[in-house]
Amino acid sequence: MWFLFDHEPLKTTVGILQIIAGILLLFESTAILGVIFFIPIAANIVLMDISFMDEGMGQSFARRFAYYFLLCFLILWNDKDRIKIIWNAIIKKFSMKRKFPIFLYLLLPLFVIILEIFPGIPYALYYYMTNPERISESFKLIQSLFQ
Repeated sequence: MWFLFDHEPLKTTVGILQIIAGILLLFESTAILGVIFFIPIAANIVLMDISFMDEGMGQSFARRFAYYFLLCFLILWNDKDRIKIIWNAIIKKFSMKRKFPIFLYLLLPLFVIILEIFPGIPYALYYYMTNPERISESFKLIQSLFQ
C-alpha cells in the first residue's frame, strides 16, 4: 500500500493539505474550515490503513482516527452557533425548483454515453484507414451480435 502513496505528487499533496488543515485548526476563526479540510484527508488515510494493513495495525490506526474524529466533532460542537448560521445560509439559497424541463434531465445518461464514445471516434477512423481489410470483419461481427 505504501508503494502507492510514495509517489509524487500524491505524497506532497497529502502532506501539504495536512499541514494546511493543522494550521487552520490552530486558530478559532478558521477551526471549522480546518475540520472540513481534515475529515476527508483522515477518512482516506483510515480507509487505506484498514484495507491494506494487517488486522492489528489497521485496528490501532482506526482507533486513533476515531479519536481524531471525536475531537473534530467536539470542535464543531463548540462552534455550533456559527455552524447553524452557515447551515441556514446554505439551505435558504437551495431551491428544489428545476431550471429545465424534466425530459432534459432524463436525457443526461444518453449524453454521458455519447460523451464517453465521442473521443474514440478518431481512433476508430484512424484504425480503419490504416487497416481497411478489417472493416468487413467488423461489420460481420456487428451483424452477428444482432442475429
